[in-house]
Amino acid sequence: MLSHLLRATAAFVIVAGATCLIASSADAAWPPVFTGQPAFFSVNGTSPFATCKWHLVTSANPFPDQNYVASVSATSSTNAWIVGSTLDTNVGQTEPIAEHWDGHLWSTVSVPDPGPSAYFNGVVMISATDGWAVGAYYDVISNRFHTLAEHWNGSSWTAVATPDPGPTSQGLSAVAADSSTDVWAVGSYKTLTPGVRATLIEHWNGSSWAVVPSPNVGSLDTVFTSVVANGRQNVWADGASNCPTGNCRTLTERWNGIKWKIVPSPDVNANSNPLNAMTSTAPNDIWALGDYYTGTTFNTLAEHWNGSAWTIVPSANMDLSIIVGSTSVNKNDVWAVGAWQNGSFSQPYSMNWNGTAWSSVAVPSVGSFGSFFQAASKIPGTTTVWGVGYSLNSDGSPHLTLVEKFHC
Repeated sequence: MLSHLLRATAAFVIVAGATCLIASSADAAWPPVFTGQPAFFSVNGTSPFATCKWHLVTSANPFPDQNYVASVSATSSTNAWIVGSTLDTNVGQTEPIAEHWDGHLWSTVSVPDPGPSAYFNGVVMISATDGWAVGAYYDVISNRFHTLAEHWNGSSWTAVATPDPGPTSQGLSAVAADSSTDVWAVGSYKTLTPGVRATLIEHWNGSSWAVVPSPNVGSLDTVFTSVVANGRQNVWADGASNCPTGNCRTLTERWNGIKWKIVPSPDVNANSNPLNAMTSTAPNDIWALGDYYTGTTFNTLAEHWNGSAWTIVPSANMDLSIIVGSTSVNKNDVWAVGAWQNGSFSQPYSMNWNGTAWSSVAVPSVGSFGSFFQAASKIPGTTTVWGVGYSLNSDGSPHLTLVEKFHC
């Protein structure tokens, strides 16, 4: 199945290694936050990163529990943002959060909360004074979720109107920018057919957000999880289709400056093969990453676009390994992050592409019940990388924010 978390307040159900949060109200639980929750990690043998390591960095937690980090974006060593959500214990509602890195510490920054349930799934910083965070919020009157986009102007976050094309609920899962007037957000919306979602793409042209038509595969779920922008005529999104059957197919689509088109991408097998993350260094150097089900466990999935076709590239694994985030320093230094599982304990997982092969890189874990990475971002002009996620409660729900930095 597609590794994802349906946000709500209800019981957790473990299905083939992925954790789904199921609620009594289908619409109230609907917007997807793509993630996965596997477990404990150690690297056997000699690490190629003996002197360069992941280091824990203290991050803020607005409330004592349910602090969820979904995405990270950096423009420099003194400017980075993480976004997600938290449970406001004063009112018992989920609200979006944003934290800023100034080069010394992470601190929370106030963001508009359309409530009563709202959260961010993605963030992109174009500069220190220009950035976007996207997600979804629940509206009690309409009893459905709406798309959410907020803009950072260097001094404050402001909610910006976004269209809702779906007849019921919709949400945005990721955002990427080529410039201040060329920003793309992707996600999905529920159709009128029960349990079926369709692709959703929205574009910011510098003055407003607009829906851009995107194709779907078949009559079942077709959803986007990630997006990268390589110029106005070369934007990519990935995700999965056919997931209600339990056998997700890989999905990649490309914007050529005129329209979005499906580009065939391979599947490892007939089981589940979702793509959860995407990163690139150039139009002919793009990675789509996720996981595939072997029939007994999950392995990482890495696919590469060389300018003409997608090919599966062997990738590193521990027990039950999944990838949900990625970033590229350069074509010979690419990172993919997520988690792996050994028994019931979860720990962050990372693997690095050195231009020739993928290898696992050890990551510190926190929390009594494990933790995992949700996203990564390079720091431009350096080989330093941020990895973010959160620690877990005993029931698998989010507990505290997790931020780590890979550096030498």
